[in-house]
Amino acid sequence: MNIGDANKFLKWDGSTLTIQGKLVALSGSVIDGVYIEDATITGDKIAANSIDTEHLKADSVTGSKIAANSITASHIQGDQDWE
Repeated sequence: MNIGDANKFLKWDGSTLTIQGKLVALSGSVIDGVYIEDATITGDKIAANSIDTEHLKADSVTGSKIAANSITASHIQGDQDWE
């Protein structure tokens, strides 16, 4: 079943809903980590500066989740006191 005009913006095949276009909002906190398939969100899908610390749950980013050599000095905001 297709919903929309000739571009078929929504397509339902009985088990998967495909959205062709840009999804701009969801309400009710309906997306949780348990609903996100492994490796479906990659760096190229995240807009620059779109994730701020206020969006991160406490302890949600750990060293084991950061790929080796993926953070460089250019990614770190200035005025840090490193000892």
